[in-house]
Amino acid sequence: VAVLAACAALSLVIAFAPAWRRPRPSRVPAWLAVGCAALALRAAISLVQDGGVFDVLVSYRSIGERVLHGADIWSGSTESLATYPPPVYGWWALAALVPAADPHVFAAVVRAPFWIADAGLAALLVRLVPGDAGVRAGWIYALSPAVIAVPTLHGQHDPVTDLLLVAAVAMIVVLPAETADGEE
Repeated sequence: VAVLAACAALSLVIAFAPAWRRPRPSRVPAWLAVGCAALALRAAISLVQDGGVFDVLVSYRSIGERVLHGADIWSGSTESLATYPPPVYGWWALAALVPAADPHVFAAVVRAPFWIADAGLAALLVRLVPGDAGVRAGWIYALSPAVIAVPTLHGQHDPVTDLLLVAAVAMIVVLPAETADGEE
């Protein structure tokens, strides 16, 4: 909780601080710094906290094991738990290969793609929004406690869907505009 509170305070400072001037260009691109910071923060929180015990350690494992063994997940004990898109269940099945005796490892593995995609969103914001506004947007997203909690503590798949949506919009809107600019 203390780390998330500190992240909230820092993101507010970044959001409301006057525009900063960089004395010299950095050797590390801003998108890379934001993405690495977001990834490290999400990894640390995910490894320290196993998330919601029932959701992560019971539901995700139960569904994963049923998929792994070819059982129906939309009936029986997992009927009310199977509320995600089918590709998520494939990942949970792979994660269920982690022995039940290692619940901490399972909890980290089952949530990993979601917080990795979430960190990718922070870096993508820097790339898509021009100038300092993009850098600020990336840092605010990277440090937002609510955004961090969704994939790291609960293991929600939302960041994967969000990343696909933002990438699709970028390909439809941003890439053609860049190509048109280059042809003129």
